[in-house]
Amino acid sequence: MSTIGWEKTNNSRLANRSREDFIDLMNKLNLPKPKLIDVAVPANQNLGLSHSI
Repeated sequence: MSTIGWEKTNNSRLANRSREDFIDLMNKLNLPKPKLIDVAVPANQNLGLSHSI
């Protein structure tokens, strides 16, 4: 378990990188799509803060 702040500071793929550099690095790794990404992303989006209009 970690926080976004901890990851930004300590994760070698994130620390001291711009968003663009991170995207470039991850694209070059050619990693396979996570098996449960289509389940995990919507689940995480639904747990976030709701925004009232």
